[in-house]
Amino acid sequence: MFRSRINHDDLKRLCTEFAAPALEVEPISTAIDKLIEMDSSRHWFSEWQLHISPTLKKISDLKSRKAQALQCRIDIIENLEKLKVSTLILNAEQPDFRDFMLAIEYSNVSNLSEEARWSQLILDYTFRMLTDLGITGLYESKFERYFPLDDFSNPYNAVCTAFVNVDRYTLFWNSVLIENENPDVRSTAAIYLDNISSRMLNVLREAKEDFETWIKAGHVDGIDVIKERLLKLAEEYSDSHKSVQKEIET
Repeated sequence: MFRSRINHDDLKRLCTEFAAPALEVEPISTAIDKLIEMDSSRHWFSEWQLHISPTLKKISDLKSRKAQALQCRIDIIENLEKLKVSTLILNAEQPDFRDFMLAIEYSNVSNLSEEARWSQLILDYTFRMLTDLGITGLYESKFERYFPLDDFSNPYNAVCTAFVNVDRYTLFWNSVLIENENPDVRSTAAIYLDNISSRMLNVLREAKEDFETWIKAGHVDGIDVIKERLLKLAEEYSDSHKSVQKEIET
């Protein structure tokens, strides 16, 4: 049966319907409260709706439902990586790592104070979370028949989480070796770099980028083999991380 493309207004309506309930629950409710504390004159959810509108317009401009589904898959994985970065920084337990990553993440904005960087992080995290909820809900409701959401989002989520962690901590620990003279801290950095970064960073990057290329090419067949590879790599990272944590603690 022929299925007509979905217009922009319907995409906006559906995306809003899937994202709006999150305003009342954690973690979005707390993030929105912090944004309101920053500036109570702004309607943050409306600003997110404006923020997501060009993405939805790009989907609506495509000529078929199948093409729209593909573009939606691409938008889901591109937003997911950005969300992983925001989440990693926001949840960082080490203040020095958090401050280092804030500086790296917003290095393209000159003369931005630490407070302003933190505010921008909260805004980015909130909008990326709302986008994730909105477009994944949209995908499940309108495009699931072309390629089930869980089949591509779950393995990508797993490998992307592992890659973002390894990539950012590799940057951090390399900077520690350059700038920090404390032997205990340098030892921790060396353990991480030798046991995780050198073994897994390039492998995870290659797997992630290969999958992104595969998705963008519009492929759907063969996902089971790819899924197994990505989930296995994510599990390998998890095991290595636990082993390194034990070594550092002893």
